[in-house]
Amino acid sequence: MEQNNKVNYCIVKRRVGKQKRQDGLFYYDLRHYDNNLSKYVIEENVFVNFYGTMITDRPILNGEEYLDYKDFFNIYNTVRDQNLNPFKKYKQQR
Repeated sequence: MEQNNKVNYCIVKRRVGKQKRQDGLFYYDLRHYDNNLSKYVIEENVFVNFYGTMITDRPILNGEEYLDYKDFFNIYNTVRDQNLNPFKKYKQQR
């Protein structure tokens, strides 16, 4: 994987259904470790130990089955972007 690639991302602690997904963004499930909820891996689909959804503006797995959260932050130049949050508009309307 290439170093110093900028990735805008957002993490929401719920599943993002297909009807809420925006074209041009990438959605990944987060799986928490059994013994530590603050550590997680990034995967295409998670059924057990689901922690949340990561939304990015570019693909990040690059053919890998999963990516450890530490590797994500070490490999990419990350920018947290709440504008990627599909529930943001809903929260503002309430």
